Amino acid sequence: MNRMQNKRAYVYGGLLLVLIAVPFALSEEPYLLAIINFTIVYAILCLGLNLILGYAGLLSLGHAAFYGIGAYATAILMARHGFGFLPALVISGLLALLMGFVLGLPTRKVRGDYFCLLTIAFGEIFR
Repeated sequence: MNRMQNKRAYVYGGLLLVLIAVPFALSEEPYLLAIINFTIVYAILCLGLNLILGYAGLLSLGHAAFYGIGAYATAILMARHGFGFLPALVISGLLALLMGFVLGLPTRKVRGDYFCLLTIAFGEIFR
């Protein structure tokens, strides 16, 4: 398969997934909506892990910590401070980005198993 055929297969596959998901997304059944929501969230988490493992070749086991930072920040901003969902989402995303930068400073020169251990340690510190 050449590159153009590969891209075309991805586009058709994505369209097929959208066509399959639309009837479920338009449903008013709370269980189906919860399943779709969790599926999308986990797909986004997998894309982040694929980015760092697939392209950089680094095994990072601290992704759950950044997910948790964003989730907790969103919940606190909405529940305690009265923010709307979108402003809380942006602020919590920036906070997770800042924490990623803070973790990235000491780990930028580390490779292999040591990088994996540092990201595990960060996840445990957050827990």
